[in-house]
Amino acid sequence: MVGTKAAGAGKRGDTAKQNVDTKRVNHAVGARSARTGKGLAHAAVSGSKSRSPKPPVAAWKAALNPESAGKPRSRKAKLVRDSFTFPEPDYALFAQLKTRALSAGREVKKSELLRAGLATLASMTERSFLRVIDAVERIKTGRPSK
Repeated sequence: MVGTKAAGAGKRGDTAKQNVDTKRVNHAVGARSARTGKGLAHAAVSGSKSRSPKPPVAAWKAALNPESAGKPRSRKAKLVRDSFTFPEPDYALFAQLKTRALSAGREVKKSELLRAGLATLASMTERSFLRVIDAVERIKTGRPSK
């Protein structure tokens, strides 16, 4: 079969593939950008400027902080959002503890107080842990009724 069409032309999806190929070619040769309005002339001029390559981020961070250069980077813990129900007297303890921390020169958030309490409970012996847990009033869980 002799003709101008390539083998397989005319099938569904060929035009989409051609559009993608055209975009790649236009991008590679620096065709006029609709966003910036700069064309091939700008690409030729900007390409002629010699720029020094940027050093990798890890290299300049290591230069700023040489102690951590050899240590592997630890990932931050993923934060989990939750909600709790507190009796009013226990909730009032947040204000008292925050005021106490401020008088000691430290601003503290409720979540930090909760995490400090968890760390304290985790460091206790079984006997003292159970004593503290038994002293806490057991409340009905769930959302309050309206």
